[in-house]
Amino acid sequence: MPPRRLMISEIYPAFCGEGIETGLPAVFVRTSGCNLRCPGWPCDTPYTSVAPEGDMIPVEAVVDRVLSFGIPRAFITGGEPLLWRVQVGQIAKSLREADVAVILQSNGTVYAPEVFELCDQVSLDHKTPSSNERSDPGVIAEAVRTHCHVQVKFPVADEADLAFAVARAAELPPPKGRLDLVLQPVNRVGTDDTASLLRKLRWLQEQVMAGGHYRFRVLPQMHVLIHGSRVRGV
Repeated sequence: MPPRRLMISEIYPAFCGEGIETGLPAVFVRTSGCNLRCPGWPCDTPYTSVAPEGDMIPVEAVVDRVLSFGIPRAFITGGEPLLWRVQVGQIAKSLREADVAVILQSNGTVYAPEVFELCDQVSLDHKTPSSNERSDPGVIAEAVRTHCHVQVKFPVADEADLAFAVARAAELPPPKGRLDLVLQPVNRVGTDDTASLLRKLRWLQEQVMAGGHYRFRVLPQMHVLIHGSRVRGV
């Protein structure tokens, strides 16, 4: 049987720039293709969504490339990696057998328990109103209920996004294991600059403390603050 392939945009080592792993070295496996567009936000990976590009690469070659860096942590991201759920499951299984921790980053629209169980952590972006897109609350709730470690990230551009995040977090079921809730400041289309993002970060910190929303971490996308939203491979 010929090896299974999937479209890969890039594989590279970098420091994790967002979520609870911020600052940790990792290998990023970025698949190409996405089922969302998020027109309200400036997409930082348009080459995997609105204009997907990449090469069809065998699963085995992806695993070998990740292992070649010697880093014991890998993120499978996109695009939306669960559009390639069979191949992603094979990659995750092989990496964990090689003692590499696997974190899956998904947009919260695809429920794939057979893939989730092969990952050390499932990190789900819960789309908020300013994105003009929707995650599936049922997918996110079921992941929280059934997986041992789930991170839910809520991108926040304004007051409406924050209120939405607080309400949706309150609706989540009791977690099977560890649940991390993250508020991530984001810019709207047309305000894609570092100064605006830093102002939003300060505002969000103030709102969380004033509102007593102590379940959440407030974490920026460090790679965006350092490099901007258009630099690849960081």
